[in-house]
Amino acid sequence: NGVGSVNVAEDADDFTRQSAIASWLMSTPFEVLGGKPMSREQAMGVMGNLIEESYGANPKAIQGDHSLTRWQDCDNDCVAAFSGGGIAVGILQWDGNAGDPRRMNLVKLAREEGKQWYDLSVQLKHIKNELDGIGSHTYENSQIKKSGFLDPGRSVDEYTEMWAKFIERCGTCRMDDRFEAAESFNQAFQGGGSIAGGSISTQCVGAGSIDSSSLVQLALQISYSREEKAAGLGYGVCPKLNNCGDKFSKPEY
Repeated sequence: NGVGSVNVAEDADDFTRQSAIASWLMSTPFEVLGGKPMSREQAMGVMGNLIEESYGANPKAIQGDHSLTRWQDCDNDCVAAFSGGGIAVGILQWDGNAGDPRRMNLVKLAREEGKQWYDLSVQLKHIKNELDGIGSHTYENSQIKKSGFLDPGRSVDEYTEMWAKFIERCGTCRMDDRFEAAESFNQAFQGGGSIAGGSISTQCVGAGSIDSSSLVQLALQISYSREEKAAGLGYGVCPKLNNCGDKFSKPEY
């Protein structure tokens, strides 16, 4: 469905979880981005915010709970009972009040998925719903459109600041900390976009050496162009369900 799922072991360290989130951002198609995933620079800007907001981009984070233990006794019903703002939850630290139901919308999605609010895949889907304006999520969609975040070619710092101001809407932003977190993660993260939800995703993140731009170039190198197909090269119908690569692919395949 274009969303995929991200499964991270309970005992995984922060960087492994952060890498999985970054890989998801760089491989998930966003309608607001014209059906494309985030660029590396955009994803790093998001990561700088998430790392600062939720104690290392931790989906179990509840505002003020630095020990990251409160989630153990706080399920969907518990979060739904929170009253007013100032009790943000999850990697994006969704908060809520009468006029801003972001926190409650997360709980609603978790219930629809048959999961708890602290499930990472639920929270990533919630981010996509907000950005793409799915359902009642129209405000964040309008915000990101006017933020400049959709513009290509900006720096990591610029994307970090846009996300903080228009999507995170932080109270005390401490932008220098967000810039530092984004740049530090950018320097450490050697991965790229992969197939969200597939077995390759874990391998790419674990290997830490796959760059999405290289995968694109590889695909172009081994595929026939439209002109070559028009000339009668590499065009045909596969007569069976396997072993067609040698017949219909370029020698580089």
